[in-house]
Amino acid sequence: MLGLYQNLSLSQTLAPQQVMLSTILQLQVMNLEQRINRELEINPLLEEEEAENEEIPNDDLKEKEEKDEKEVDDDDEIDWDKLGNSDDDDDYVPQKLGKDKNIESIDRPDAAKVTLTQHLLEQFYLLILTQEQLEIGEFIINSLDDNGYFSLEFEVVMEELGVSFEAVEGALEKVQKLEPKGIAARNLQECLLIQVKRSEVRLNPNAREILENYFEDFINRRYDKIAKDLDAPMEVIIDAIGIIAKLNPKPGEAEFEAKFNYIVPDFMVEYDVKEKDFVIAINDYNIPALRIAGVYERMYKDKKNTDRKTREYIKERMEKAKWFIACLMERKQTMTKVMAAIINRQREFFMKGDSDLIQPMRLKDVAEDISMDISTISRSTSGKYVQTDFGTFELKYFFGEGLETDDGENISTRKIKSRIGQLVEKENKMKPLSDDKISKMLKAEGYSVARRTVNKYREQLNIPAARLRKEFLKS
Repeated sequence: MLGLYQNLSLSQTLAPQQVMLSTILQLQVMNLEQRINRELEINPLLEEEEAENEEIPNDDLKEKEEKDEKEVDDDDEIDWDKLGNSDDDDDYVPQKLGKDKNIESIDRPDAAKVTLTQHLLEQFYLLILTQEQLEIGEFIINSLDDNGYFSLEFEVVMEELGVSFEAVEGALEKVQKLEPKGIAARNLQECLLIQVKRSEVRLNPNAREILENYFEDFINRRYDKIAKDLDAPMEVIIDAIGIIAKLNPKPGEAEFEAKFNYIVPDFMVEYDVKEKDFVIAINDYNIPALRIAGVYERMYKDKKNTDRKTREYIKERMEKAKWFIACLMERKQTMTKVMAAIINRQREFFMKGDSDLIQPMRLKDVAEDISMDISTISRSTSGKYVQTDFGTFELKYFFGEGLETDDGENISTRKIKSRIGQLVEKENKMKPLSDDKISKMLKAEGYSVARRTVNKYREQLNIPAARLRKEFLKS
């Protein structure tokens, strides 16, 4: 099955089958249920394994037929050995989680909600893309923070995917054209500029001029200076400022982005004391076992009583049904291998639950461990959760760059961030630590972290700058 995915990756354009495979692998368990139910509704050749195999009148089938001018010759038979039938051993039969497995779920809704990542990917897959653009774009989309910003350095993407600076830049431009406007911006200025360039506010040239050339003045409310430099009346500048103020500084918080108060994990991981190893279970408790409806197979083979148009329709739907089942099997196998590779690299954490034990790990590392494409690892982990003995974690929690200490030890950037948080927490609140001071303190502990890097990690931790921490104390 893995060869199926690898062969597809050789194509330079996105075939419908490749889009289906990419989409299904990307889906979280709740959305997978929704997708399967939709396929069952639109494809009569698919049925749940428990469904009774009742005969369906020809007239009912004809009502579902699509209008297609393509002819099917009597000799143009379906390769049943290749596609399989309702009695094949390769039917998709998910391994059910036992009732003793407690799936963590709080206030689960009846229908799955669309996440920001899925919303973007659905749009992205409709674009004309090369394989390289697809992989980079997916990586970018999966790397966006909660506000919809892309904060990774280009060098990280270049190293992870083995691509050029220009390739990353080009893929980012494509992602930035998706909805909501302003998505995948690298900073607030770019976020607002993207929205100005793509909406009716572009009719006000002053708004764009202010964002492009007077952003610092705008942020610091130096409107008099802006008006003077642009030789424009203050009311014109205020009007432009009003337009900018209506833009969305956090496009990732769009209405469709659900603020989940519940988590349904995609994996369950338990340690088997007897076997002295971890047991991985895919959460497919509510995923139905699918098979091809045998009644249609018999109708297709019955040339005497089944007309050409009906046989043509059955052949088309049969191929789609078998491909869909194959994609589900591929998803399960791939995700299991990826989860096993993550556990192998983060074994100490899964044994003890201590976040300080998390090792540096990149998508590239996991891809090399199991001989898969980085894009496959990205799809398999994006938005997925694993339930452990120590809680439920998003898989991206286990990924992070490494930093070499003065002693040559490679530690996770998560540990550095944790240490920065500890230093700030224990600082003299009347004299907060500057980024430079924190950098020197880390250096004394054997961590060579530049001031700029401290600044970056501090912002990612949502810790204000030293002067603002002091101001907060005064207020």
